[in-house]
Amino acid sequence: MINGDMWVLCLRCGKVWVPPVKDNFYFKEGRARNVAPKDGKFSQEKFDKASQEYRDAVQFPTGNSSSASVPCKFTKWDEKSEQWVDASQEYRQFVKNSDR
Repeated sequence: MINGDMWVLCLRCGKVWVPPVKDNFYFKEGRARNVAPKDGKFSQEKFDKASQEYRDAVQFPTGNSSSASVPCKFTKWDEKSEQWVDASQEYRQFVKNSDR
């Protein structure tokens, strides 16, 4: 991806693995699908499982090679430390519902 994240697409089944975003792991009792963070409870177990699946997917054997460059590094100004800090998590928040 433009920020250096790797998204893995299975060409057989079409499944896509992306770096997990915590906002996608809030659930309500009895609901299988995620809900807004304010409406549900965070599932550390599901988040950890998705994180492990993503790490495994990145290690899948492939004939492809990833780009060696990162076109855009997202940063933000941190008032507390008075310096630019990594904003990768914020970028992922914006693309969290994308699948391609």
